[in-house]
Amino acid sequence: MLIWGSRPVTKNLGEVVKRYCEVCGKKGTARLYLKYKEQHFWFIYGAISEKRYLILCDLCKQGWVANPKTIEKRFDKHPIPFMRRNGCLILILGTILCFILLFWIGA
Repeated sequence: MLIWGSRPVTKNLGEVVKRYCEVCGKKGTARLYLKYKEQHFWFIYGAISEKRYLILCDLCKQGWVANPKTIEKRFDKHPIPFMRRNGCLILILGTILCFILLFWIGA
């Protein structure tokens, strides 16, 4: 039985800056959020189809989309686990390798 699906994920990556919010008119903390949509196979092998970094005010939850390249430079480790973002690629390469080995041994 094949289990294929998708799910939205939102991760709070921490406080970015304390600043005045132009939307609600109050001074508060802005936080960095990572929002992505994960496609998965058996809930293990994943691939990311949409990814956005958002900087949102803690008070009104309004904000703006941040540039992914500048945000990802700040992290030592990628915020999305390896198998969640590249798991489907590993599954495909593993399947191809198994077929190659089977034909090589059978020949």
